[in-house]
Amino acid sequence: MGGMESRTIPRLSDFHLSEDRGFLSAEDPLEFLPPYFSPWVDLARDTPKLLETKQLREHVHKLPLLDHTQLRGQQEWYLARVVLSMIGHAYVWQEGEEGVPDFLPRSVAVPWYRVSEHLGVPPIISHHCASLVNWKKKDPNGPLELDNLQLLFCITCPRDFAWFFLIPIQIEMHFTPALPLLVQFRYFLSGWKDNPALPHGLIYEGVSDKPFQFSGGSAAQVATVQCLDEFLGIRHDDRPGAFLMRMRDYMLPDHRNFIAAVGKGPSVRNFVSNSDDQELRTAYNTCVSLLRDFRSLHIRIIASYVIIPSKRAKGHQVEGLANVGTGGTGTNPQTSYILTQIVKKFTKIKFT
Repeated sequence: MGGMESRTIPRLSDFHLSEDRGFLSAEDPLEFLPPYFSPWVDLARDTPKLLETKQLREHVHKLPLLDHTQLRGQQEWYLARVVLSMIGHAYVWQEGEEGVPDFLPRSVAVPWYRVSEHLGVPPIISHHCASLVNWKKKDPNGPLELDNLQLLFCITCPRDFAWFFLIPIQIEMHFTPALPLLVQFRYFLSGWKDNPALPHGLIYEGVSDKPFQFSGGSAAQVATVQCLDEFLGIRHDDRPGAFLMRMRDYMLPDHRNFIAAVGKGPSVRNFVSNSDDQELRTAYNTCVSLLRDFRSLHIRIIASYVIIPSKRAKGHQVEGLANVGTGGTGTNPQTSYILTQIVKKFTKIKFT
């Protein structure tokens, strides 16, 4: 582009991204692991009914410690992380906030930690394992569209639970051509960082005697949105910026590296600012406005369907989490400030 500073433009292939699917895997996710790992897969599939009968922890205690090094190929590692994340979170939050254990049995803790370490992400549920590699086509020969997708694994059974994870996949797919949330269920996506139910974090038995603190799944981990921030030159300072950068730690290394590379590329914002083309400026400002409106809508959804219902749930299991988001952010005035500052950062370019 004329007038833009000369910098290396990243290629999607450098980050194992697909021109057809963007941040989604180029291959459909695996549905099964080799028979050796059937105890993981079977338990993950039975998680919804075991939670209903409060027997999930009992089954985890009987789970053998399997050798994760027998996993072969990236897709097997992805699926292993999916099932272990489902089991791990179901174990911790089986009783809601009542009797939350402060350690995770080694049969889950060790492989979950090592598999996540291999993939370069923390051992906690995240957007990647809950959505991006946790789906299959209802019709294998059909299109990769929302109506033809279903989750491979769910922690609970309600239909709405599935939509929370499938809709972000559609968002990723719609964003794909630009490359060449929504609100999660309270307990089962909550992490153990800044969480009053686990103030010191969670001990991964067999990994470390010290507790780990990790944020849970969050819409802030959706690579598409942060990628657009970088492309449009939206800079978030102080607490909002620190929070968004921390959420990148829960993305796959290739994904967060791609976002960083986009940010280091030619500055679209500077190019538009230095241009006299008012049509170009209008197009840029429209993009900024739409992204700001998307984030504002997300905040309103959180307020309407998470914060307000949670605060009304006095005496219910969710009460203590009323002021904590699944990503570890509070839903108190301090977090309102952070979210408000994020939205305010979407400043348009003034015409001269």
